Amino acid sequence: MGGDVDAGGDFIGRDKLVFGSVETLRIESAIFQTPPPPGQVAPRELLWTYLNQVIMDTRALDLAGVDRRAAGEQQETRLELAAVYTELDTLRSVQPAGEGPDGKHGRTLGDEPFEGGQRERQSALAFAADEPLAALLGDPGSGKTTFANFLALCLAGEMLGLASTNLARLGEEWTPGPLLPVRVVLRNFAAQFHTLAGDPQALWSYLTRRLDQSVPGFDPLLNKHLVEQGGLLILDGLDEVPEGGRRREQVKAAILAFQRRFPRVRILLTSRTYTYQRQQWRLPGFAEAVLAPFSPDQIDAFVDRWYAHMAQVRPNLTEAEAQGRALLLKEAIRRNDHLRELAPRPLLLTLMASLHAWRGGSLPDQREQLYAESVELLLDIWERPKIVLDAHGRPVVQTAGAAEWLRCPQARVKQALEELAYQVHAGQETPRGAADIAEAQLVTALLKAADDPELKPARVVEYIRDRAGLLTNRGQGVYSFPHRTFQEYMAARYLTETGFPNRLVRLVREDPERWREVLLLAGAKAARGAPYAAWSLAASLCPRACTGEEAPGATDADWWAALLAGQLLVETGIYRDLDPAYDVADLETLDKVRGWLRALMEGERLPPVDRAGAGRALGALGDPRPGVGVVNGVPDIAWSDVIEPGPFVMGGKASYEGKRQFICNLIRAPYRISRYPITVAQYQAFVE
Repeated sequence: MGGDVDAGGDFIGRDKLVFGSVETLRIESAIFQTPPPPGQVAPRELLWTYLNQVIMDTRALDLAGVDRRAAGEQQETRLELAAVYTELDTLRSVQPAGEGPDGKHGRTLGDEPFEGGQRERQSALAFAADEPLAALLGDPGSGKTTFANFLALCLAGEMLGLASTNLARLGEEWTPGPLLPVRVVLRNFAAQFHTLAGDPQALWSYLTRRLDQSVPGFDPLLNKHLVEQGGLLILDGLDEVPEGGRRREQVKAAILAFQRRFPRVRILLTSRTYTYQRQQWRLPGFAEAVLAPFSPDQIDAFVDRWYAHMAQVRPNLTEAEAQGRALLLKEAIRRNDHLRELAPRPLLLTLMASLHAWRGGSLPDQREQLYAESVELLLDIWERPKIVLDAHGRPVVQTAGAAEWLRCPQARVKQALEELAYQVHAGQETPRGAADIAEAQLVTALLKAADDPELKPARVVEYIRDRAGLLTNRGQGVYSFPHRTFQEYMAARYLTETGFPNRLVRLVREDPERWREVLLLAGAKAARGAPYAAWSLAASLCPRACTGEEAPGATDADWWAALLAGQLLVETGIYRDLDPAYDVADLETLDKVRGWLRALMEGERLPPVDRAGAGRALGALGDPRPGVGVVNGVPDIAWSDVIEPGPFVMGGKASYEGKRQFICNLIRAPYRISRYPITVAQYQAFVE
């Protein structure tokens, strides 16, 4: 989202899109009030031009490649960041006493303190305001760059006198005031190191060069302002600095040298957590905090802001319709476990909102289809044009997608990633999170897909290193899928094309916890194309009947397989449209699955949570037990024997002595009562 001072490089004059005016510029520094020497641009004019460049670089949230409908129409595809930005929180570990390793307030960051210590939740804005030297960390898609851009946007907007992006938009938590923002994308800075080798002030020299291109004559004024009054230096993406040639070590040294030159300047650094937690990459004296996932309230706030702004930029969407769609999306997230699991990640929530808008206010009913469409959007994001720097430091738009870069169709790239997902999922040691993918492993997979024997690994690394989407670079030559569910979905796609269903059944019987979600997604994908394939999978999982609580000779693998067969039928919904005249084999499979689920629910095999899952699946498939279902549209009530008239105790009250006095009631006529509470299915029959 935007570059740094070197993005674009054009002088923004009055004939271009401008923000604010020179006359209304809000700046108290006398440095910019001095009259210009003859024939030179006034300092206020230079500052105004610089601030406009900051606004241009940070104001927009680009949806091209995310919202395919927007990209395909001749309409505005860039949302205003300030309109949709939702406040982010951080998590910091708190040690009970003494100083932490960072030497500040006993607070530190890392897996070790988080395991046993307490975690303090604080807004990202308050963290950046409280700490003059701040390292804001987070996983890919957690909002690091978005926060940094929003902060720079509001600070520049305050000086330009903008109505909607200013200190008021930041709120009371931002206490340092209207600091002058200076933005640097560290991967661009690192690309210039071959021309800055040996320069003890390499970072300042880099800024000077870029300012000479975009705002000539501004760097002496900036230097004086930073020395005398300070400012805010935003360093985005330490993790994206390549490690080769001691480059990251040199960048760290350059940052510290800049800090010594400009001690009044506050610094906000962003990096992926995985990279920065390695001790050798940490910057001394920098406080650290990790961005927290969105809370339910933050999710709701984002969705409301998203659709409110969509109503402004899309002429065919009214404000009332936008509010209705926002309500639908929030309700879908609350109801759907899978959506609720993805929504706390800002990138995936943005993806979800884009998909929801693209589909006209709905999401796929089946989660497999949701992942299928999300994968297409993530691939589009991965393939969108990228601004990179050439060997001379000039910005170049890299427009070639994987098809051109690797000289093979996108379908081949997707197949390679599917096989890679299967491999890393099979070998992952921990059952949580997405697996780490070594750069060499990813490069090998893409080289295998490429139709170019001359393609070099370095060329593939050049293409994938700074791209985000279906795969993200976590730093240190490590990649991953954006969420474990996408890894499982891609592995499922691979298995539907290789030995389905026998190989999949064997995997799930050997390790049901690892392959449970993969099997369900693979079955759902198969069912969407051909329901008989999903029935074949269910039959392979549950090949024999079970008539009692303990099937003779049944192993835990048999019980797990039967449970997953039931959950598969529920997930796909293929059991709903069976025809007794034609679907005899499928009806037999359904009866087998029901028998196993009933035995599983009533017995003691598998953990209680899984037995409860068996009960839910059985309820959806049609519980055959008398008294809990519906027969011919009428609740099938299992009545008790006749209960004769007589007294019974119900209720009571406390006596003046504090003792409980029970109330005796009298039943005057014989009656019957259901053996079980009324079930949802039975109540639905009453409603209908």
